[in-house]
Amino acid sequence: MESDTNRWYTEFHQIARAHGLEFDPFPQMPDLLRQGGFINVLATERPCPIGTWPKDKKLKEIGRFFKHQFINMAVDSYSLALFTRIGGWSEAETQVLLARVRDEFKGNKMHLYTHCSYAIAEKPQN
Repeated sequence: MESDTNRWYTEFHQIARAHGLEFDPFPQMPDLLRQGGFINVLATERPCPIGTWPKDKKLKEIGRFFKHQFINMAVDSYSLALFTRIGGWSEAETQVLLARVRDEFKGNKMHLYTHCSYAIAEKPQN
């Protein structure tokens, strides 16, 4: 059985790509910084848990914050307009899917990750 979270994720990216939308511009960030005149550009991404399931105390704390942020703010703000205005979903069917996604996230059965992206660069001395 496919999870509602996987259904949401797949649909989210299918709708976005079909309409030329990019929700993760980080891969282009190093080049954009260099084009902006910055030097010594360093970009890195690290896995970040969503939930309190990690055994490591630091990752558990980070996961708690990401889970709260996702359930209470992100999933709706990322999805409602995309699904209803662009993807052709009704508001009711979108809300039902998002409620199911939130329910899956509230449990710790799925061990989900996102990534945290960091870029540092220097402004050259003139």
